[in-house]
Amino acid sequence: MIRILQLTDLHVFCEPEQRLKGIPTRESLQDVVAWIAQTEAPFDQVIVTGDHTHDEMPASYAAVQQILSPWQERLWQVPGNHDDRTVLRSVFADHISGQGDEPIRFHFTDQGWLCVGLDTHLPGEVAGWMDQPQLDWLKCVIAESGVSQVALFLHHPPVDVGSEWMDAIGLGGREGLQQLIAEDKRIRLVC
Repeated sequence: MIRILQLTDLHVFCEPEQRLKGIPTRESLQDVVAWIAQTEAPFDQVIVTGDHTHDEMPASYAAVQQILSPWQERLWQVPGNHDDRTVLRSVFADHISGQGDEPIRFHFTDQGWLCVGLDTHLPGEVAGWMDQPQLDWLKCVIAESGVSQVALFLHHPPVDVGSEWMDAIGLGGREGLQQLIAEDKRIRLVC
């Protein structure tokens, strides 16, 4: 069985002591990583589903990179609304291909699962977006994989979650993704 650690909404700041709504995000991430390393069995893959930083500064991404360094060889990432694709890509150049502000996506197969990272980042917006070119890309990746189990990873939920403020900043253009999920029974997990 594949073991995946998913992390999201890290919101690390350039200044180590800076807090988000009273939470020391960098310290919190360090504590989470230390706790996982001490208490959990090893993971096959580690996936960050966005909001690596809160301020989108290179030094913030560098701090995230350093904190996640024990898992660099199995790290996969997609951006969230608090990410800058160009800066994220430049700091994690060994792990993220492409140029500048191009979408950041991934796919890999592990133990019979196709894991696909989707980029829902919409520059300058809090809400996310799913466009037809990405849906077409996803369909091709699934069709070419030959696997029977697919897991999708993205930052913005493709459904309402019952929170007024979260639903207001959800995923635009989600109908196409919802339709694909409903029609393709190989898609068994959405994170």
